[in-house]
Amino acid sequence: MSVTRRALAAAGLAFGLVALSFSPAQASTWFLGPAPAGCQLGALCVYKDINFEAGGWGVANFHASNVDWTQTSNAYIAGNDSSWYNNGTPGGKTSVIVMTRPDLPNSGSPEFCLDRGWGNTWDLASNDAGRSNRWVFGPC
Repeated sequence: MSVTRRALAAAGLAFGLVALSFSPAQASTWFLGPAPAGCQLGALCVYKDINFEAGGWGVANFHASNVDWTQTSNAYIAGNDSSWYNNGTPGGKTSVIVMTRPDLPNSGSPEFCLDRGWGNTWDLASNDAGRSNRWVFGPC
């Protein structure tokens, strides 16, 4: 390899390392704010796409604990979910646990918990894997 090629290769590598060091950090997936579109008061709202986008499917609103989403009127969202928001009401069970398996005794599947007013815009472990939810006394 000629001196010129080595110099160009070294310059390219240095530029690439500098660019990497200034790349933006991964955005947080947690969201604290007002309820997204289509999210009913008192519900765990589940969206097909990230960032609370319904993706043409509509929003699945779960007002109670559900052992298995496939056994509800919102069965279409089971295994197709990508973002979640807790629009629960004050008092009582205000936090909700989202699970990737049916909520059966000893299932060991809790993935994350959302307090009232909190959402998750995307979650690697739970993306397209949600299966059940349980309302609990908060905070998480």
